[in-house]
Amino acid sequence: MRKSKNFLCIRKIWGKFIPECFEIFFKSIMVLNIVLFFILIPLQLSFDVDFIGNDFKTPVAISLFFFLIEILWNVCKIASRPNSKQNIDCTNQLVKDLLSLLYITLIFFEVQPNFLLNISSLFYIFRYQNFTTSIKIIEGHLCLNHLHSIIFSFGILISKVLLCSHGYACMWHYIGFINCSNDNTWLGNAQILSEDWNVRYIESLYFISATINKIGVTEILPANRREKSFLMFVFYSSGGLLLYVLVNVLALMQNFIETKKEENQMKMKFDDFFKKKKFDYQLKIH
Repeated sequence: MRKSKNFLCIRKIWGKFIPECFEIFFKSIMVLNIVLFFILIPLQLSFDVDFIGNDFKTPVAISLFFFLIEILWNVCKIASRPNSKQNIDCTNQLVKDLLSLLYITLIFFEVQPNFLLNISSLFYIFRYQNFTTSIKIIEGHLCLNHLHSIIFSFGILISKVLLCSHGYACMWHYIGFINCSNDNTWLGNAQILSEDWNVRYIESLYFISATINKIGVTEILPANRREKSFLMFVFYSSGGLLLYVLVNVLALMQNFIETKKEENQMKMKFDDFFKKKKFDYQLKIH
């Protein structure tokens, strides 16, 4: 009896108080949190810089707290719909959420070995679904007009491209860094192996950005078969990325044009209606 009352209380809180007051604010924080770790985790793995370790214990603890709040949020959603068919999807998402936090949790508690850490970092990709879902919820709550909605969608599209470029750049650096004792790498040929991580990151991102946009760069060249193989992968996969961007941009433009046509047609219908009824011009304006 007490358990059913607790679930009833959860349903009341979830169904009334939380969505109305905190959902858009909380989802905005979670989007920033997810993007932050999509940036930091590749940097930590590739450049061997401690972004999530001892020097950043407090920020990581705060981020973990928000991630756990989101997991609790999803548990409340399951509890608020005990007979819903969506519970299976929510349960699957709950498992993915827990797996996605594995790397951050292991780093926070300084778990070894490094091989286990590197494998666990791959699970963070599950957070991408949370990112897209949160963006849709935020857009729905903002009640944007059609033009602002297109601008918002275009901004999200650009952010996805930038995150992909960031991931490519970190992988490109890692491939040149794993054989740093051998000068026959792009880092050695560019003579930046002893530079700070931020210098190496900028050079790596510059080269990857040029490769993605199909611009030839002669300052940095692959120096071995491993680097050449990776560049072939980047070249062909970035073609798919550019096609994805082009298709989405064309879809946004088509959607905007069709909406403008519908607005003009509605305006013409109203004008014809007012002309037939011979309403006063001032009434038409109001």
